[in-house]
Amino acid sequence: MTSDVTPAFISTSIPASISASIPAFTIAFAEADERRQLMAERLGALGLRPHFIDAVRGAEIEANEKARLVSPRRRYHAAGPFQDNALGCALSHHKAWQALIDSGADYGLVFEDDALGLIEKAEMAEILARLIEKADRLDFVFLATRRQNRPRHKLAPLTSKTHLSLLEYHDFGSEAYFLTRKAAMKMLAHPEKQMFEIDCLMHHWWRHDCAILHLDPPAFEEDGRTTTIGYSQKHSWPDDQIITKLVRRWNRARDSLAKRRQFPRYKAALKAKLMAKLMDDAGR
Repeated sequence: MTSDVTPAFISTSIPASISASIPAFTIAFAEADERRQLMAERLGALGLRPHFIDAVRGAEIEANEKARLVSPRRRYHAAGPFQDNALGCALSHHKAWQALIDSGADYGLVFEDDALGLIEKAEMAEILARLIEKADRLDFVFLATRRQNRPRHKLAPLTSKTHLSLLEYHDFGSEAYFLTRKAAMKMLAHPEKQMFEIDCLMHHWWRHDCAILHLDPPAFEEDGRTTTIGYSQKHSWPDDQIITKLVRRWNRARDSLAKRRQFPRYKAALKAKLMAKLMDDAGR
């Protein structure tokens, strides 16, 4: 990276108030007063103002409604049925995406109730300022990384300390991310949102038309406690048939091949888009 380009991503005069100006949709159960207070304190320390989204409790959804909410095609792709917590988690994120759309904002943040910040207030403001500048070329930027052992491909500098990177081949987890309004609309309209766990669907970039990037190094992590909206113990399909198992294996093999074949083109396209934005900013 040449020095005449990098300064477009670096500023020493980012107003701290920029963090409070971006919607920070924070998922927690309505009655989880301690969690809500904790998240308000954590995000407040970073200059963020949480907008709480009442989490959906999957166990309280009627059986006929669950059948409507979950695609029957899941049996041919996933090892077991949607667990109550996983379904509730997916619906909670859907609510956060819809809240972003309804707000009229062009971008926002989503946090689960176990997100823990790893940076200081000034760093958060700088990261958000740079993301906002490039929002027209972004979809999802994950602020936490679960699979730390996966190779990371740095695509473009973001701040003096961070890059926008691509994980090979994907990650999981959804405790903290930046997203644009157009990405929220795309994902809510996606037919497979009723087929996969929410974090799997978001990170499986070959399934949809959204760019999935990671902040490198990450700004958030899980706090180590069991999330109140996360996944419970997984179970296998009852009366699983041999033909269904074979179809599932075929679909998994096809997914594995797809992400490996498409990854070089996906990486090149994202890098070109981000670097073009960097050059545009540097030329102003």
